[in-house]
Amino acid sequence: MPARVSTPITFALICATSACTAAMTQGAADAAIYGQQLLSPVFDPAESYRGAGLMATSRPIPFVASMQFLAGPRSDSTLALLGLSLANEALSFRRVNSQFEAWYQVEIVCMRDDEVLVRVASEEAVRVATYAETQRRDESVVFQRFFHLPPGTVEAAVVVKDRFSGDSTGATQHWSVPRFGTGSAGLSYVSIYEGAERDHVATGPEVVVNPRAYAAYGLDTLTIYLEGYGMESGAATTIRVIDASGGLLWQDTVGLSGGTSGLAAAFVEIPTRQLMVGEVTLEARLTGRTPPVRSKVLVGLSPAWPV
Repeated sequence: MPARVSTPITFALICATSACTAAMTQGAADAAIYGQQLLSPVFDPAESYRGAGLMATSRPIPFVASMQFLAGPRSDSTLALLGLSLANEALSFRRVNSQFEAWYQVEIVCMRDDEVLVRVASEEAVRVATYAETQRRDESVVFQRFFHLPPGTVEAAVVVKDRFSGDSTGATQHWSVPRFGTGSAGLSYVSIYEGAERDHVATGPEVVVNPRAYAAYGLDTLTIYLEGYGMESGAATTIRVIDASGGLLWQDTVGLSGGTSGLAAAFVEIPTRQLMVGEVTLEARLTGRTPPVRSKVLVGLSPAWPV
């Protein structure tokens, strides 16, 4: 389900189509149900997500949000991708004809020194076919939005509100927005479910973001969309996943394709069976050069729980 560039998307990962299997297979869904039954009485996953540097809230509307960054059209304008995910169970559904329908609002405000840099407000619908689907407790709804930010530290506030119940939950976090396009070669990547490469930094890539940078051990593949700037097609990039002590869990070298206007890209699929359960670090480095680009990723026991 590729996203439309520069528009928010909301989709139910519960639909019975082949496109949904990128995010949730039947086996993964069964594991999620088992994990919920086992852990939900005592475990709040928001703590694990916050520990990994993500925005995360608990009830009344638990959600997880992140900001990831790619090069923008100028060095003073970085392309930010805010992704947010939540479970169907967090929303209030009503029957509408033969379906169940929920509506939620998302407000995003990015500030620096009391100046509002970006303000986004959107209301989205979620529609499912059965009551059982309204009770899903795994990541079943994803919202995303692209916008541009100046490099430097920004404060991002995100509020989610349920139209029918009136409940709302918010979170605020500081993010360091990188600068690209300074003349030297550089890398960046975003965690995704699926997508297509872009051919110019003036546009946004058609990707479906993985806001949690999360995959279930042995059930999922962790996918990243990798971009290189100021380099030719074929540039070699080393991708590594390491544990907390720096031990190597997985490594591969990929060649970036494209090279149009100095932009080259690749998709990298990381098998979770070669990783470990818990928080690990993903590194991308132009082969033979330093420093690497790093971020935290989570590998869990099931699609629902980051443990």
